Amino acid sequence: MNELLTNKLTTKYPLLFPDAIEFQHDDGWYSILDALCMQIQSHCNKLNSNIDIEKKEGNCQVRVIQVKEKLGTLCFYINGGDDTIYALVEFAELLSKTTCEDCGRLGDLQVTSRMKTLCDSCITANRLKSKGWNRIYSSHTDQIPII
Repeated sequence: MNELLTNKLTTKYPLLFPDAIEFQHDDGWYSILDALCMQIQSHCNKLNSNIDIEKKEGNCQVRVIQVKEKLGTLCFYINGGDDTIYALVEFAELLSKTTCEDCGRLGDLQVTSRMKTLCDSCITANRLKSKGWNRIYSSHTDQIPII
């Protein structure tokens, strides 16, 4: 992800990103990550508002360890969390399977020497069809906004 979007996300959610990390994917998944981070931090804040400060029980703060593309989908690695947070991460990773990694529009998993989720416009713009990209997965019939 480009430096501007990386800084925007890490500045907006400093508790999730206390240490600098490299986002190892393209810009199209920014909206998924922003929504995911908002939900995770909101959940942690809600849990933390109910803790016994003296006993420090129930303290919740998730730390993001790594964010990357693997086999054409988003992989979001964290320390901490509960079942709600794990479900949020799983949902975001599922969304990435139908979200163009380049632009964020509805896409399909493509494959050549590597896998990547792309929309038809980005395939054409990048001239990937001429380099041997082939659609291997399609889960949609109409284009709909993701977030």
